[in-house]
Amino acid sequence: MNLQRILFGHKLYNGVGCALGVFAVAMIGYAVQGIGLAMAMSAGALTLSANDLPCPPGGKLRQLLPALLGTALVTALAAFGYGHPWGMGALVMAVGFVAPMMTAFGRPGLPLGFSLVFALVFGMALPADAHGPVSRLLHFAGGGCLYLLYALLLNRVLRARTKSQVLADALHGFADFLRDKAMLLREHVDHEAWLQTLIRQQAGLAERLQSANEFVFRKMGSREGQQLANVLLAMHDAYEYALALHTDQELLHRRYGASGLLGELADGITRGAVRMDEVAGAIMRGDDLPQGTPLVALLEPVEHAVLAAAAADVDSPEHSRAAVVLRGLYAKTAHLLGELDALAAALAPGASARALPRGIELREWVTRVRYRPGALLAHLRNPDSPILRFALRSTLALTLGYVLVLWLPYASHGHWVLLTIAVVMRSSYSQTRQRRTERIVGTAIGCVLVGALLRVIDAPLAILPVLVLAMAVAHAFVTIDYRYAATAASVAGLLQLHLLAPGLRFVISERIADTLIGALIAWACSFVLANWESESLPRLTRRALEAVRDFAAIALQKTPPTAAYRLARKRMLDAQGDLSAALGRMADEPESRRHPLEPFESLLAHNYALAAQLASLRFLVLRNAEALQASSAEQEITATRDAVTGQIEAAMAGLVAPPPPQSATPGASPETDALRLLQRRLALIGEQAYALAEAKGRLPA
Repeated sequence: MNLQRILFGHKLYNGVGCALGVFAVAMIGYAVQGIGLAMAMSAGALTLSANDLPCPPGGKLRQLLPALLGTALVTALAAFGYGHPWGMGALVMAVGFVAPMMTAFGRPGLPLGFSLVFALVFGMALPADAHGPVSRLLHFAGGGCLYLLYALLLNRVLRARTKSQVLADALHGFADFLRDKAMLLREHVDHEAWLQTLIRQQAGLAERLQSANEFVFRKMGSREGQQLANVLLAMHDAYEYALALHTDQELLHRRYGASGLLGELADGITRGAVRMDEVAGAIMRGDDLPQGTPLVALLEPVEHAVLAAAAADVDSPEHSRAAVVLRGLYAKTAHLLGELDALAAALAPGASARALPRGIELREWVTRVRYRPGALLAHLRNPDSPILRFALRSTLALTLGYVLVLWLPYASHGHWVLLTIAVVMRSSYSQTRQRRTERIVGTAIGCVLVGALLRVIDAPLAILPVLVLAMAVAHAFVTIDYRYAATAASVAGLLQLHLLAPGLRFVISERIADTLIGALIAWACSFVLANWESESLPRLTRRALEAVRDFAAIALQKTPPTAAYRLARKRMLDAQGDLSAALGRMADEPESRRHPLEPFESLLAHNYALAAQLASLRFLVLRNAEALQASSAEQEITATRDAVTGQIEAAMAGLVAPPPPQSATPGASPETDALRLLQRRLALIGEQAYALAEAKGRLPA
């Protein structure tokens, strides 16, 4: 965990902003009518803040308004059902089903669903209002409305800052990716295991890049907006150069591993990673980027040694291929570092903006959240829908929790059990299992901290600052390290519940018991209608193959359209990352539910290698555009495209893939050295596509 990245990152800013908003609403309520109104209004604000995550410009109202309306409805129903076990039980079942179904709307649906559960918890925790349920609803909704206005204002004030922070976060992720990429060039490393680690980490980088796309590729009218967009586009292009480095690794290590040349190239890539961290830090802190020696210039001392080693081997029948590959690796490394230099130069004062793709092209890189009933109906009609099964599991778990707390022998806070169930239960078994342990440990630590705190201070105004700090940490760390978020959330929840009902005795053992009960119920119910990752692997595998097929169809053109090429490359990397993430989750599932990992890891490795060969092809064609102009290059590329897409489609259909394609002009001597290099690259692409098809055939049925 990098402390500097956290302190200047958008997640901590968002957490602090949310906590201050809840605190401001509580202070308004306290000034009007004391601590009772303060807590009732802060419950509305806190519930809404659970849905207040960083969002692209113009999306804050669309993000928070559905949560405000939904939580107000749940609060109203809880207020009218207060003191009626059957009525409250029906509400628990309804919220338990509806909240998970919100994930049908995509990623924004997860916090929306949780905010509904949060409203249910507060509806059960708040003491009966002396003025009736309407008064409680008005206080709750009033706090929510005040927080909504605050969030809209804060989002507008911090819009440019948040955009910069999200881009910086993606740059830090790219820097980490470059460091891992450099490791593949070093000796004394288990390259096969490291490649699998790199592929798994690529899923996290793809998520960061998509977040940057969502923020940066919207509202680019200002000079600063265009500058950040240029930086992001440069990062996408540099990403491709980094991807293209992964070709012929085994050959390079076998011939040049002991010479130290690959290590020197790895050092150059690592310097590029350091430079990206510097760029990200400057963007994140709002500082000027310190000028340094261009990365390409620092690589020049290696050039002589590389060219000399390649020249010594180029006429050797045994090592000529390795010599060509070594020169190509140096050229790709130099171009990668040149792209990183261009990325840094885009931030310089007075830097000229690169031409941006048309808006209609950039819209393909961002998503639009729409709450359409059809999205829900599609899952409700499908009994095999993972979302529907998740909703049914959640309903069962919350209902069991509610029934159980009615029969506990001590004065339990039933809402704490339900909150634990909602927090722990995730859509997959592996995530539920991880949350189970982290929630229990976090609650135990939080109980001890709160117990110690309440022995020292008990005045509401003295507790509120601690509550604000805990909310900020919980909000900031929920996607960074859930262990810290679980502890802080427990502190915040316990303090909030103490302020809501200060007369009730705080007993550490009861809160820990409630947490254990909730966590165990959630874990036990995760086996009911479970979404095992092994069941999703066929779908994710097919999606990964379709994506790499589409990428090959675009990349295997002499001059592929830039926008279409970038979009196909992005979709291919996203699909590959999704499959890799599913394999990582499957490793945490019961052994009886797992598929063997090795066949899928082999498929991922060949998928990644094919993508690298395709990226390397584009680099080769651009570098030798003039030499290939009058040759049979286009005929060769077209033939390879047809063969490669046919191989992948045959693999998806479960058929035997045809052998790797031969040259489109068999028996003819290459017209130029560039054409010979092209033919060799196309042959490698064909071989890798065939290996990918064979790997698909080895997958378990």
